[in-house]
Amino acid sequence: LKFAAEPTHIMAGGCQLRVQMVRIIALMALCQWSSAENRSRQLCEEENQVLIQQRARVELQTTRDVCDVQPFPCDNDLVDNFPLQAINSQGNDCPIGVSTISKLNLDTGIYTALCEIPAVCLNACGLSPVDHAIYCEVIWESAPPAPIRQFARVNCPFDPANQAATVAGSLCYFGTIAASFAGAFDAAGTYYYRNGPLVRAITAAEIAGFVGDANPITGATQQVRDVENAGNTIRQVNAPPSPLNSLSDFVVAQAGPGGSAGTYFVSCVGDLVVVASISSPTQAQITLSMTGDDPIAGGTRPDSGAQWDFSNRVFCAYNSGTGVFEISLSQADVGGLTVPSTRVSPSAPTGSNDGMNCITVDAPFTTTTSTTTKSGGAAGDPHISTLDGRHYTLMRQGNFKLWGFRGPEFQTPHQLKASANWQLLVHYSGAASFMKGLLLLDKSSAPHQALQMTSEDCTWRRTVQNPLKQTPAWSVWSLDPAAESVERVTLMSLTDEIHKQPVHPTNSAKRVSYLKLSLHTEEGVVTVADLKVICRVGHQVNTRVNMHRLSDMQFVEGQIAPGRQPRQGDEEQHFTETWAELGGSQHAALYLYQSDVTPGAMLASTSCAEEETFKASKVCAKHFSHLNIPETHDAFQDCVFDACRGDAEEVADLAAEMLID
Repeated sequence: LKFAAEPTHIMAGGCQLRVQMVRIIALMALCQWSSAENRSRQLCEEENQVLIQQRARVELQTTRDVCDVQPFPCDNDLVDNFPLQAINSQGNDCPIGVSTISKLNLDTGIYTALCEIPAVCLNACGLSPVDHAIYCEVIWESAPPAPIRQFARVNCPFDPANQAATVAGSLCYFGTIAASFAGAFDAAGTYYYRNGPLVRAITAAEIAGFVGDANPITGATQQVRDVENAGNTIRQVNAPPSPLNSLSDFVVAQAGPGGSAGTYFVSCVGDLVVVASISSPTQAQITLSMTGDDPIAGGTRPDSGAQWDFSNRVFCAYNSGTGVFEISLSQADVGGLTVPSTRVSPSAPTGSNDGMNCITVDAPFTTTTSTTTKSGGAAGDPHISTLDGRHYTLMRQGNFKLWGFRGPEFQTPHQLKASANWQLLVHYSGAASFMKGLLLLDKSSAPHQALQMTSEDCTWRRTVQNPLKQTPAWSVWSLDPAAESVERVTLMSLTDEIHKQPVHPTNSAKRVSYLKLSLHTEEGVVTVADLKVICRVGHQVNTRVNMHRLSDMQFVEGQIAPGRQPRQGDEEQHFTETWAELGGSQHAALYLYQSDVTPGAMLASTSCAEEETFKASKVCAKHFSHLNIPETHDAFQDCVFDACRGDAEEVADLAAEMLID
């Protein structure tokens, strides 16, 4: 009787190695059974020794594979300033769930998974500035009598140049750790974690000395517990408003309120900020009230389960979905116990989560005095998202100004004074009032030019004004940077195009376009906005505008302009002129007119039956599955609203595409 363990390739996380291990153990058991049956005992014992040696080699290789330090790319400009969250799909039953390391999309507030690890929960996470690795407390088993909690390094080997696919992550365990769900690193690489009302610490040198294993470490080898027992408690905090164990997460700041010297842990709790000194443990904890933008919605006091420190700027993301808020600790009024707070980004609702980031890089957030998101647009029925986070559905057909930009004067390379004047006009048509046409006018300098696309064929066409011709000549416009004149004071460039095949046999292909609008200044080319346009032939057009500079928000007009109050019918943004009179082609004007039910009419909203809504929700969930957004998110609710009234597969596919970077 002869057995042989089949060779296999090594994958990240040691998954295939573990498969080989199971095969070896099974063969060993079979060999023992064979011996018991008196079948070639000597031969079996020889084979058993071979299998034991193979098992030892696999165990060693598995541990080496996952326990080699795999740093997060904090030196890569593409990803170094990602606000990250560990998000657990089953926080109350870790063995049946999946934990992901996910990045925040600053425009949409959606978290997209970079890597995932099954059958565990991650919490109290931090990203070390010394070895640039992620460390977390891992709940490995949540069954009674108590969860198994281990300190571990998290390997997330995603490709910074291709973040579309979620990759498999892995864990290197260092032993049992005291229960915690709040942790962070300081600038020296010391890891702090909360255990009840205590703050404990593990130094960078201690972490570097730990010997890891691909499986949870139990028994005598309790490296982390030995450090805890050696007296690594930093301080105990029981001051109001509550003990430290009420805090969901914290960061370690290198300066305190009002710019005071020292190292502090800082944590957001609703509209309060708890600050306690680490460098001076006897110094009293203080609680500051936020002034400015308020994270509390509907009178509740939401948890902030993910908090980030970018080069000593503190940001708190709220699990309730109210957004990300910057806490300006250097401007805190210690006497008045207040601290300025500013909403800097949307953030989708999350739960069973924790935040981490590369702490020595600059923040990706830009602070303003308003709740500006920098991105807005129209999709579906249409559902309008403004640049300051408002959201509404327009039930009207006709021509509208979605976005306009009338910027200040600037100096051109030829020492001339110029200013930008772009107008993005759209046409909503049909019983469902989908966007059917898009017209981008550039009136910044003579000759004026225009770009146009309709859902008739999803083809970009361009015209340049000719004063000698009454009817402008339209020609097909494509990805050709050489066609853009450097003599113009403004540039409209088609930077990329993707033609995607339909996801359903009855659907037509879709065209995804990316446009860049820039100023040709004496300092060089300055980008004002990016446009993402998705068009499905014979169906609809969706578009999103992303502003590059928050200082330009004051020059924005149209339906998505910040600070405006949407009104029924958006009368002030509606045009009575025809598409051709506004600058579009006669052919497009006829197509759009024929698409209307009753030109210019208000449309009545029809409700869907409960069964139709349920079916639409299932379709949307399928198309949104890779986006990691909850069903309470506006984009998901809009998808259900549209899908139950039309072609669900097509609507859901386009809605999901709009949210992809």
